[in-house]
Amino acid sequence: KIPIFQMLNTTEEKLLDKAEHLAELLKERQIKYEIVDTLSQVGGGTLPALQLKSKAIKILPL
Repeated sequence: KIPIFQMLNTTEEKLLDKAEHLAELLKERQIKYEIVDTLSQVGGGTLPALQLKSKAIKILPL
């Protein structure tokens, strides 16, 4: 499989699963965080302005 096609076809549910997995690692280290909705941009080539719904982990101050 071609990695870019896998990334472009990742569902929001799968992205949330990945974010929650990473968040658990942060929680174990007592790092405060929040999972937020965001937009990712594909970039150059034939899709220079394409934005995709994504998830991010926002690190909160102590």
